[in-house]
Amino acid sequence: METSVKRSYASQRDSIKKYLKNRYENDEEYRNKVNKRKSEKSKNMYNTNEEYRLKHLKKMKEYNMRKKNENIDNLIKDFENDMRKPNNIDDMKSLIKRYERIQKLREGYVYDVSSTI
Repeated sequence: METSVKRSYASQRDSIKKYLKNRYENDEEYRNKVNKRKSEKSKNMYNTNEEYRLKHLKKMKEYNMRKKNENIDNLIKDFENDMRKPNNIDDMKSLIKRYERIQKLREGYVYDVSSTI
């Protein structure tokens, strides 16, 4: 006589999550439906729940500050790379403008000339 082994809740949960993840990745109609439901829920939460709205705004502010700092870092890196190249007079004028812009964005930034020599 064969005894059936009951699957545990954890294994059922894992198989359901795996199935839904696979379906989300491959079924465009299902993905659109899920994304629409998520956006409606988050919009309702944002408009009705003060705590959720403040948390969301804080998260967006942190994200925007992080992106702004990354952009400034990239601008500085590009500027320093361009300073290492041999430049003509026209290039130097644009580099001076970029340097002044960098100093406005990041106060206290000073280009180290000894790193190019």
